[in-house]
Amino acid sequence: MFRLTAAGLALVVALVTAKRIWRSISLARKGLRDPPGPPQSLVLGNLRDVPTHDAHVAYSRMAEKYDQECRTRVTLPELEGPLFQLKLPTQNIVIISSSKVAFDLLEKRGAIYSDRPAFRMAELMGWGFNLTFKRHNDSWRARRRLLHQHMHVGTVTTAKHARLQTHTALVLAKMLLLSPERYAQHIRRSAAANVVQTSYGIDVALEDDPYVEMANEAIESLSPALFPGTFAIDWIPALKHLPSWFPGAKFKRDAAEWSKYPNGLVNIPFDRVLREIEAGTARPSMLSENLAQRSDPDEEWITTVKEAAAVMYFAGSDTTISTILSFVLEMVLHPEVVQKAHDEIDRVVGRDRLPTFDDRESLPYIEAIMREVYRLYPVATLGVAHATEDDDVYEGMLIEKGSTVMTNIWHILRDPTVYPNPHVFDPERFLRRRKADSENCWDIDEQVPDSRRDVFGYGRRICAGKYFADTSIYITVVTMLACFNIASPTDGNPPTGEMHHGIVSTPAPFECSITPRTPKVGPHVEDAIVAYAA
Repeated sequence: MFRLTAAGLALVVALVTAKRIWRSISLARKGLRDPPGPPQSLVLGNLRDVPTHDAHVAYSRMAEKYDQECRTRVTLPELEGPLFQLKLPTQNIVIISSSKVAFDLLEKRGAIYSDRPAFRMAELMGWGFNLTFKRHNDSWRARRRLLHQHMHVGTVTTAKHARLQTHTALVLAKMLLLSPERYAQHIRRSAAANVVQTSYGIDVALEDDPYVEMANEAIESLSPALFPGTFAIDWIPALKHLPSWFPGAKFKRDAAEWSKYPNGLVNIPFDRVLREIEAGTARPSMLSENLAQRSDPDEEWITTVKEAAAVMYFAGSDTTISTILSFVLEMVLHPEVVQKAHDEIDRVVGRDRLPTFDDRESLPYIEAIMREVYRLYPVATLGVAHATEDDDVYEGMLIEKGSTVMTNIWHILRDPTVYPNPHVFDPERFLRRRKADSENCWDIDEQVPDSRRDVFGYGRRICAGKYFADTSIYITVVTMLACFNIASPTDGNPPTGEMHHGIVSTPAPFECSITPRTPKVGPHVEDAIVAYAA
């Protein structure tokens, strides 16, 4: 038995070795090379090199290691940043760690790089409806088209959206006046309120809202399914055919249990809106407006509309929450930034009213704070993986069809050649002084790349809700700064800056002090809420 096993293993090793040698010869004849990467084991390839936690940091170190090799092999010393590859038994993983390379491939060659790899565990759980995971096909295009109609820049800058987002930010300010120690819950409620109202026309309760809790539970259940290697089905697709009772098929039983979260996310708010439409009480929303487009909608159209609304509901809140919590964290750590923001708001807006969207272009320091939060805390450190639909050649390197292509956004936004002292929170990196003798007169420095060009993704898979998220974050940030002093707690522990990396990267819970800047804040907030609710 041992001899047979040893002989079989030797045969496998010989075949794998011969295949690799033949492939190298074939590529050399065509004048091509594989992207650089770590040495491979004979059978497992680079499987052991795939990180299981803090992948963005591990890939950043690999990028630095293979940067020079990449430059040398493509004979282009000026090539900006690395491109390297991990070869696994069932797929190749290509890691992009350069903004230029990301735009060259994912933007300019979108026809090749717009597919998604198979998220097998997520699909088993029932997340196949989610636009994020859908393959590049007609089903994806139909849902993406609906989202674009409601989320493009011309739509989200209308008075309707501005009024909703401003009112929500004011309600957040009111809740922070009442119970500032619950700031994280209030921020979570605020972000969800905008997307639930836009998607379904449903008002979110001020405390313990079921739609907010439903989204939270869904996100927590999905997180493990998106980490490569967590489940055996990630590497052995054939396991999906095992019956759930079979030994070793616990992942299928888990998937069946966790399917209640995506099912509830899709169906519970949808069913409520249907009931309200029948009763004539439905409020305007993405869902109700799209259902009304057709007098006799077929099942396919209803499913498309229902799933598009659920995507907005699910994806629209958690990313915004993470960014605003990261903003609060940095304000606690940098009181000098809070003071400069207060000075700018007082100079431009004054203290007799609260800021609006009309003030945004006149508040460059606030804009710089946002860009720096986006840069230092990208919500998706590795974006969402793309997949190649055909072979592609980039600077002499072959990227094979079916490769998983990931962009290390965290690494890109900490490139010291673009953002000096990249690990330091410094909004002024995005600014230039308007007058040499003025301390607080700034303009945005257009020579410094806007972090939003990378943080929302690339190409045809760029975040459909990026404008909605950005306007929501702006009015929340500027309202909080106009109303409050945000500081380290006087009788607690200062934040450590630790981050939790799941579907999105979010600061670990931390204590802070949020107090009104003046006694007039409360009356100003109440008056503004009445005005925007009218």
